[in-house]
Amino acid sequence: MQKSEHRELRAHFRDEKTLLIGNHGTIQFEMNDKTRRLSDGTVVNKGVLIGTIHILRRLNKHNSNKFEFSLALMIDFLDGMLGLIDLLKKGRFADAVAFDGVSHLAKTSFARELGFDIFDISIANKLVTQFLARKHSDFLSEESWMVQQRKMGQAMISRQKLLDDESIFEMKLIKLQNLQQRRSDRSARLN
Repeated sequence: MQKSEHRELRAHFRDEKTLLIGNHGTIQFEMNDKTRRLSDGTVVNKGVLIGTIHILRRLNKHNSNKFEFSLALMIDFLDGMLGLIDLLKKGRFADAVAFDGVSHLAKTSFARELGFDIFDISIANKLVTQFLARKHSDFLSEESWMVQQRKMGQAMISRQKLLDDESIFEMKLIKLQNLQQRRSDRSARLN
């Protein structure tokens, strides 16, 4: 199987408005609710079509290693986003001006390194997003939930920048896959 065929399988439709990316993510196509000016000069006007990224962590208390799970989650996300890039290069979702997501991950250096612009969000939006995240994860303690609530942000990237930054996504994916392999090899040697 060629690389692009594999990636395309990682991004497929669940229904007409929802694209599944990887094992943990979805992109829902909806109208933008606030005008944003991005660093690449793209203006994402209110009312235009955007893809909203959702990462469903599906964590539970039985996941003993948060780092390993987070690493696998980021690898899955990058692989799914590369599948999305392949679909965009084929002309799919031509009306989608940008892609965004609201999460505590949005304000990390990881999101910035991938080319996303970061915006603060309203307290109400933070509460709704965190409620939904907590509902899907009994892994978050009350303390970590409150810390994440303060760190919430919106990450947004234009369609064109996503296409232009494909190599950054690929390099980041390879780097994380190599890290995962090294940790697996080390763990196997210790056992």
